[in-house]
Amino acid sequence: MDLGLAGRRAFVTGGARGIGAAICRMLAQEGAEVYVGYLSSSAGRDVAAAIGGNAVQLDITDFASATAAIQQL
Repeated sequence: MDLGLAGRRAFVTGGARGIGAAICRMLAQEGAEVYVGYLSSSAGRDVAAAIGGNAVQLDITDFASATAAIQQL
């Protein structure tokens, strides 16, 4: 599948596990630069390392945390 994502950035909240991690893997396979948003476990860093992406600690319910995560882009 070619989604034309080469050179694009993708930020996936909840990217540490399950469907979010699968989305991160698919986006990376399609050439996107992936930012894996995770809450507090090392799983987000593990996913990012496995796909050559970037891990970003994020609590989407906290405005300051969300703002800091977006600034990393």
